[in-house]
Amino acid sequence: MLTELDSRRIPIAAICAATTAVVRAPLLRGRRHTSNGLAYLREQVPQYREAATYIDAPAVRDDGLITASGLSDVEFAREIMAELDVPNENDRDRWAQLFRGGRIPDDES
Repeated sequence: MLTELDSRRIPIAAICAATTAVVRAPLLRGRRHTSNGLAYLREQVPQYREAATYIDAPAVRDDGLITASGLSDVEFAREIMAELDVPNENDRDRWAQLFRGGRIPDDES
């Protein structure tokens, strides 16, 4: 199913252990990605060969593929919204600040 969605250019989002399904599919093909750590991917998927495009970041979006660490729910959701271009970038930033920081951002942000 994942390869079919990818061939139709439908965005795919994977967080935590779901990133291993993306690797096994295989959907990376040089796309930047992240997970619960590079060692985690290597351990879970012995045939993993995309370390050169692994990014040590909470969430990564590249060409319709969104990946995130299991501890990065807010960043993951923000990248999904960015991929779908909803709402605008300023509102996405404010939303992320609200949910990551636990308080309503100042209007000047």
